[in-house]
Amino acid sequence: MRILLTGNSPFCNTGYGVQPAQLALELRGLGHQVAIFAYYGLEGGIIYWNDIPIYPNPGGDYGATWAERIYNHFKADCLITLIDVWIMGMQSENCKWFPWTPIDHEPMPPGVYSVLKNHPGIYKTIAMSQFGEKEMKRLKIDCFYVPHMIDCNAYYPNLEIRKIQRENVGWTDKFVIGKVGTNVRERKDWTSAFLALSKFKKYHDDVMMYCHTDPSESRGRNLQALRENLMIQDVTRFPSMVEMKLTGISSLTMNNMYNSLDVYLSNSKGEGFGIPTIEAESAGVPVIVSNNTAQPELCGGGWILKRMIPEFDEQSSWEGRADPDEIVEYLEEAYQEKKTGKLAERKIAAREKALEYDIPVVVEKYWKPVIAEIEKMIQAPRKKPKRKGEYARSRR
Repeated sequence: MRILLTGNSPFCNTGYGVQPAQLALELRGLGHQVAIFAYYGLEGGIIYWNDIPIYPNPGGDYGATWAERIYNHFKADCLITLIDVWIMGMQSENCKWFPWTPIDHEPMPPGVYSVLKNHPGIYKTIAMSQFGEKEMKRLKIDCFYVPHMIDCNAYYPNLEIRKIQRENVGWTDKFVIGKVGTNVRERKDWTSAFLALSKFKKYHDDVMMYCHTDPSESRGRNLQALRENLMIQDVTRFPSMVEMKLTGISSLTMNNMYNSLDVYLSNSKGEGFGIPTIEAESAGVPVIVSNNTAQPELCGGGWILKRMIPEFDEQSSWEGRADPDEIVEYLEEAYQEKKTGKLAERKIAAREKALEYDIPVVVEKYWKPVIAEIEKMIQAPRKKPKRKGEYARSRR
């Protein structure tokens, strides 16, 4: 089967770059011919990466305009897109489309529902989380379930790495919190995280927080100004912007960083999946996650924030902001458990959870049967379903 994937360029060390790159290699290993349409991260012309053609995006609409032309040029049998589905809603109905899409609100936003329910090109949707699968089934949207996958051999706990990394940055005796996420539209809720840190550091003078983000992103918050306002600039660190924006940050560097942490914080307002949470757990780091969307299902031996503050956003649905005081409560638990040694038990549980998403596990358990089913679907005569319906609403 000839499969066209969409995502970021495989040279982009982002979830939207790494996931299609890993999937392309695994699908090729299963005997399929694969290409990637890089809607971001490549310009100029087709290049070959590991003998896999990578198409650039001549337009600026995340590939909706050009997907059909590239689909035809590659002579693809099906199209698997990794992107928010509402962005691709205007694309042609002539591609046999299987959107692998995040659901990061509760309930599913009207724009997402409209595309998944009504677009004539969609053969079947692929949910990337159990939450997304449940939400689709609630709304009578036929779907597969295939979670994201990570390389648990690249992200792994190592006491020697931890010791060296913490010595190199002067964190030997610190309680180190980590948070990874884009600084766009405040979906990762950096404000609540910083508010919590400003309170937590009043109780302890040995706290440090590594913030893997661009603090000056124009579409987000000015995190430099925010941390100065909250007087936490001495206990927060950002990555090198040269590495983040130009040279890239490798999985080796990220694994070293995760190993330096005592706890990982994901108080996101909503996640379609949550790759950094699994990466942290794979490195043996217990996590604190919000009780919304896909996040609780990823938590192994950590803490789940219960007090969600609902926020209605521009997608006409709900996100959940964490209570900074509850974040402080769980940080305090982690701090005390580090002293007593109990945190070591959570580290083991974190690693065990991450192994559920290791590449060989996800390929064998999910992708192989799903791809086999897709192959049957596209070969069989198809009667296009009657698409109808307005957004059937409501919160549970």
